[in-house]
Amino acid sequence: MAPRLILFSLIRLGLTGCSTPARQAATAPAACALGDAMIQTTLYFGLNRPQGAAILEAEWQGFVDGEVTPRVKDGLTVFAAQGQWLGNDGKLTRESSKAADADPQPG
Repeated sequence: MAPRLILFSLIRLGLTGCSTPARQAATAPAACALGDAMIQTTLYFGLNRPQGAAILEAEWQGFVDGEVTPRVKDGLTVFAAQGQWLGNDGKLTRESSKAADADPQPG
């Protein structure tokens, strides 16, 4: 796989459980009931370009603020990641990446 501006965006859907914290106020409604299925979405973004310098932190933040957050209005968590794969030539390639976990939604 050749590097790209945003190398890859993989969406991983996983089912997770949900519980109401014990310290939650009795009057606040639970976001979900214990055992309800939830969908978690994780987006992965490579930080290399096909040509030239890697994506700068300011460029990345501008992309997240302008493109990702408006589409994930309920919130997300962004963290550093390290991607790697074997290319068609069999060579190992590594790339600094970012991952964004969207807040889980009822499934």
